[in-house]
Amino acid sequence: MVHSEAQGNHGYLDTHPDEEHKAAVKQAIEDIVNGNGGGMPAAREPADSQIKQEKEKKKQQEEERERKKQEAEDAKKRKAEEEANKKKAEAEAKKKAEADKKAAAEAKKKAAAEAKKKAEADKKAAAEAAKKAEEEEAAKKKAEDEAEAARVTEEEAKKKAEEEEAKSKAEEEEKAKAKAEADAKVAAEKKAAEEEEERLKEEKRKEEEAAAAAAAAANPFKAFFDLFNCRAAANSQDFAGDIPTTKAVEAF
Repeated sequence: MVHSEAQGNHGYLDTHPDEEHKAAVKQAIEDIVNGNGGGMPAAREPADSQIKQEKEKKKQQEEERERKKQEAEDAKKRKAEEEANKKKAEAEAKKKAEADKKAAAEAKKKAAAEAKKKAEADKKAAAEAAKKAEEEEAAKKKAEDEAEAARVTEEEAKKKAEEEEAKSKAEEEEKAKAKAEADAKVAAEKKAAEEEEERLKEEKRKEEEAAAAAAAAANPFKAFFDLFNCRAAANSQDFAGDIPTTKAVEAF
């Protein structure tokens, strides 16, 4: 037996949860059928009829379906957004990777160019340093050669001067020796001449003495004067010592 929900919120009488309400409804129906009049019990608050419960359940199920549908749509939307975000992230990541790759390539290229430039600069600097070292070494060697040449020239000049001095000295000594020998020869010749002159004088003196002695024997006075003249002549010629007298003069 069905009791209208709209007329008192009674629901299905045989499945009503409230036994007192159910009994009241049954009694009211019997009274009406028996002609006793009366009416249905007042609506219960809160309503807990099966109709209401089913209606609520249906509403909840509908809401659940709507919720699930919304959740599904939200999930689909979220998935789509996630996919879009993922694709966007992948695109950005790809773009970033390409940019990073490009930047890395440019950095590598720049580093290679800078390394090449540095290598060329280092090579140039090394070449200039080597050239400078060679020039310095050449200048040093030139200075050493010039110094050595100057030393050799100085030694040669010194040696030449010494040789010239030695030669000059030898020549001077030779000249001195020759002069000494010449002087000695002249002196010897002079001495010999003087000795010869002295010898001749001595012989002449002896001859004169002999002649004077002979003359004195013949004329004593003449012999005396001759002897005096001989002494004077001897003194005038720097004769040293006394002139010996003859026996005739001594006798006189």
